[in-house]
Amino acid sequence: MALLASVIITLPSVAEEANTDSPGISAYSVARLKVFEGSVWVRTADSGDWEEYLHNSPVAEKSRISVPEGSEAELQFHGGQFMLLTEGTEIDVQEMRESKTEFRLRYGDIKFYLPEADFSAVLLSVPNQGNIDFPVPGQYWVTAGEGSDSKLVVRSGEATVGVESGQFPVNTGEEASIGRSVQVSKYSGDAGGGYEPPAPLTEEEEKAKIPPAAAYELREYGEWVDTPEYGSVWRPRVSPGWSPYYYG
Repeated sequence: MALLASVIITLPSVAEEANTDSPGISAYSVARLKVFEGSVWVRTADSGDWEEYLHNSPVAEKSRISVPEGSEAELQFHGGQFMLLTEGTEIDVQEMRESKTEFRLRYGDIKFYLPEADFSAVLLSVPNQGNIDFPVPGQYWVTAGEGSDSKLVVRSGEATVGVESGQFPVNTGEEASIGRSVQVSKYSGDAGGGYEPPAPLTEEEEKAKIPPAAAYELREYGEWVDTPEYGSVWRPRVSPGWSPYYYG
C-alpha cells in the first residue's frame, strides 16, 4: 500500500482509455490557467459576471480572461502549448480544437511558446480586423493597444499576418506593425525575455510515455524509476523517515 500511495503507475491501457473522447467533446477543449502573481478574472460564455480564478483552474472555450495591473498568468492549452499573459491583458478563448486553437487579443502583451511536441496551429485575432496565423512551432510575442497598431515579434518560427490588403509572412528575427496595412522589418529590440526551453526528456521519462509538459513539471518533485512489478513509476522526493498518512 505504501508503494501505491507514493508512486504514479503508467499503464498504456488506462492512458488509451482516458484519451478516448466522448462524441462531440474534444480532449483539447479545456485549457489550464496558472496564476503566477496577483489575480486573474474570467468571464465564461454562460455567465455575465467576472469570477476570480485560482492557480491551476480549468478554462473553457468562449471564456474571456482579464489580467489586471500587477498580475501575471499563463494559459496552457493543447497539452503542452503555452501563452504568457502579462499585466493589463485581456483575451478571448474562442475555440480549442485538436487541429487549431483560436484566440482574440483585445489588448495587452502575450507571449506564445509553441514547442514541437504535440504541436497544433494557433490563430490569433487582433484589433483592426487583423489575424495572425502561427502554422509552425516557435516563440511569438504580440502586443495590442486600444486604438493603436498591434505588434508581432517572431523570436523563432514563422507567422502570417492577414489584413484586408493581403497576407504578409513574418519570419524568425522579424517584427510586424499591424494596422490597416502591415509593415515588416528586422526586430531590433531586446534579445532576452523569451521562454527557456526545458532540457530534453531523459531516458526514464521517454520510457514512461507521458506527455512532455507533464514530465517537465514532475521533475521538480521526483523522478521516474523502473520496477519489476509495475514497470515505470514516478517516485516523489520525500524527507527521511516520511511515510504515507495512515488513519485507524
